[in-house]
This record gives sequence, structure tokens and C-alpha cells, in this order.
Amino acid sequence: MKNILLGLQTSYKTTSDEAELGHRAAWIRNGLNSLSIIDDFITKCDCYYMDNTVNQEDELPDFVRNVIPKSAERVYSTEANHYGTINKGAGVIEMMQYVKDKIKNYEWYVHHEPRTVIRHSGMFDSFLSEPSNLFKVGSPANPNENSFWTGTFFIHTKNLIDYLDRVDLDTLCNESISIEFHIRNFIESRSIPYRSVDDAGIIWNDVAAGINYFV
Repeated sequence: MKNILLGLQTSYKTTSDEAELGHRAAWIRNGLNSLSIIDDFITKCDCYYMDNTVNQEDELPDFVRNVIPKSAERVYSTEANHYGTINKGAGVIEMMQYVKDKIKNYEWYVHHEPRTVIRHSGMFDSFLSEPSNLFKVGSPANPNENSFWTGTFFIHTKNLIDYLDRVDLDTLCNESISIEFHIRNFIESRSIPYRSVDDAGIIWNDVAAGINYFV
């Protein structure tokens, strides 16, 4: 078994608005297609594709299903979607908790949201050359923000499992705490070592603002 697990986590069916669903599906398709840029990285990983808004693959559009990596294990379950409608970050964490027993089998976990488009493989190459906790510091709009961008990050599974066991999703939701702030606070408050990159090599579509960010 390989020692890296790549988690491709996304939520397709977040609305009944057909136009919005079409926009979301197009970004997921483009993001999945862009995985070809990190083909070499993927050969070194085990991989799963998870969607917590459907319970079976045929609920996804054909053009999304057709570009899911063939090597990826599929995980579909709305049981992992109690928090995502309240706090998107809490929903991401809930999905990781759902597959925690799988994550425990690996040394490293790589979180990547396929609704983003990979521009270049730099962050992935950096991890392979020096495996370590690896983050993009700040937010797409503000590099000085006290947060980690969490669309793509690399973390030792012992650190991630510790986080998943301690995080209180109700608190995140009730107090409107972002995953970006919460994970950085967890890592730094425990003096867990990490590296950072200036350029994650990702295009992220901020739906609410209608802006594409080069992260």
C-alpha cells in the first residue's frame, strides 16, 4: 500500500437551481480534467473521490462521472452532510471524519477540492521533494489573513486525526468559525511544524463574489 492518500472531496448537488448546478458541475469537470497536470503525483498515491450530496454515482452528470480518475475509490453518502449547509468548512471536516478509518492507514493525507483548477504542479512537486505539512498561508484575497487556504493542503495523518478527534463542528457552525482560521490556529497553537508556499498553482472560483482567484 502507498503511504499517501489523496482525498478529492466535493459537493455537487448543493442547490435545486439548474443554472447554478450547471456552473458547479462545469467547474468540477474542469478541475478533474486538470488533474492530468499532476499525473505523476497521482501514481504515487491511493485516491478517493467523495461527494456528500449524492448517494450513488448516477446522480452526477455524465460529463463529471467520465472524468473521475479511474484509480479513485468512490464514496457517495448524504450521511456526511449534516453541517455543510450551515458552515462549508465544517462540511469539509465532516467528510474527512466520515472516512477517518481510511485516512488512518496512511502516513500523509492530501486534501484537494476538485471544484478548483490546477494551473501547475508546483505545490505537489514541493511536497514530493520534501514531505511535510504544507499549506498556502492567507486567503486568496488577503495573503496576510490569519488563515490557511484549504482548497489544497498536505498534512501528516497523525496531525489530521488529532484535529478530527478534537474539532467541535457545532461550535464552528454556531460561532461562524471558518475552517481556514481554525486549522491554522490548531497547527500553530500546538507548534506543529509546517512549510508554506507563495503560489498554490490553483484557480479557485468564488461563487458568491463571482471572482476567479489565482491562489
